[in-house]
Amino acid sequence: MNVAEVKDSDRVLIDQFLDAAWSEDGLRPNTLAAYRIDLEQFARWLRDRCHDLAGAGEPQLLDYLAHDLSRGGAARSTSRRLSSLRRFYRYLFREGIIAEDPSAKISSPAIGHSLPKFLSPDDVVRLLKAPLEGEVLAKLGQRVDKSEDMICLTDVSQFDAKSGIIRIDDEIITYRAKRTNVLEDCKRGEKGTKATKHDSGASVSKLLFAPLRGQAMLEVLYATGLRVSELVELKLNEVHQKAGYVRVTGKGGKERIVPLGEEALESLDKYLNFERPELLDNEMTNIVFLRRPRRKKNEGKIKKPHQMTRFRFLQLIREYAAIAELSGNPSPHTLRHSFATHLLNNGADLRSLQMLLGHSDLSTTQIYTHVAKERLKDLHRQHHPRG
Repeated sequence: MNVAEVKDSDRVLIDQFLDAAWSEDGLRPNTLAAYRIDLEQFARWLRDRCHDLAGAGEPQLLDYLAHDLSRGGAARSTSRRLSSLRRFYRYLFREGIIAEDPSAKISSPAIGHSLPKFLSPDDVVRLLKAPLEGEVLAKLGQRVDKSEDMICLTDVSQFDAKSGIIRIDDEIITYRAKRTNVLEDCKRGEKGTKATKHDSGASVSKLLFAPLRGQAMLEVLYATGLRVSELVELKLNEVHQKAGYVRVTGKGGKERIVPLGEEALESLDKYLNFERPELLDNEMTNIVFLRRPRRKKNEGKIKKPHQMTRFRFLQLIREYAAIAELSGNPSPHTLRHSFATHLLNNGADLRSLQMLLGHSDLSTTQIYTHVAKERLKDLHRQHHPRG
């Protein structure tokens, strides 16, 4: 099936809108990319029906949204697409490109408000310990020479027992978790070998690589409640270790200051001093959390370090959750929800929580009051004689 190309005239309008959204509102690259995807999908749908973006009216928008829902699209996704279209057509109307906004009278689909999923404080502690829950056994086919604090795997592969650093070239390492009922002899990197999986389905293919990085990312995320995009884009000049806070640029280019707790500062300090230099390998970058892409076959030079991606960090959290034996497939946003919920349950006020989370509207923060109410109901049911 051939996918229709976006008309040149439509592409010009989309580019103009995105340039304006970036320059006027300081939208993040991920937000702009999402707008582009939504608008180009609509433009292709219109082209199949001999229409274009500037000529589309309310009937075309309604037909498109109905088409999206009829294909099994979630109401929340359809509502997001409508939001993209609204913003786009408001821009076209403001600039005088169209005489009337076709989205002005269209209502959003009804969306049920689900409560945020969060971890209990005990589960958070188990998750935060997970990156350091394993041990390197051996290099397959190689003799392991133990001397003092260093286990020499090969000339270019070594594990520093003091710092937890694992420096790896083209290695095949066998990992074993201390929780033997979760993982056992998970082989990493061997051709044709699939990674062991936990009952939850989470892959455990790269457990223990850069364990200090994993623990630092989890600790910082739980201590600050950052969005995952803010975490992976964090720069060295935004981390103020002595003062104990991070300065974050959030949605809309808005800056906020969020304190770091002692545990997060300690984990971050270990990562920055011991492990990040290993990942950096004499390259220059201001990004805090790095990853080193695996070298392809017959590729002589080791690749430069890259910024940690949102998707890779999601994979890591799922892997750590498998080690910690947590259910529910937690995500980075689960830790953000846990941060907010635990603060509120321990007496934080909504305004302070709004500032820490970087919400522009207090109503967005108020969802956590419902979580607190549900917790009170559970406590009442459990402990009251007539609960």
